Amino acid sequence: MRPFGFLLATEPPPKRVGVLVGIGAVAVCTLLIYPLKQIATVVSLGVVYLLAVLIVSAIWGAWLGVLTAVLSAGRSTSFTCRLSVSSRSRTPTTGWR
Repeated sequence: MRPFGFLLATEPPPKRVGVLVGIGAVAVCTLLIYPLKQIATVVSLGVVYLLAVLIVSAIWGAWLGVLTAVLSAGRSTSFTCRLSVSSRSRTPTTGWR
């Protein structure tokens, strides 16, 4: 059996597998963002989630791709908001920076 034989199959793998792969891919992308935030701005790291969307869309089709995109957008937004708020510092003399 070929390692990437499912890419050439006429029928995609079951949709449940696609949902799990989408969730897992978003989780992996989130884990990749943590070290990347040291060398790039947090706002620009949302493009990392595009890889998860492309993989799921190419194998399972548009509907699971859209579901993965919505999950990625929600995770990216919550991640970006949390990091931008936690990166602010409060000092007694200057207030919020």
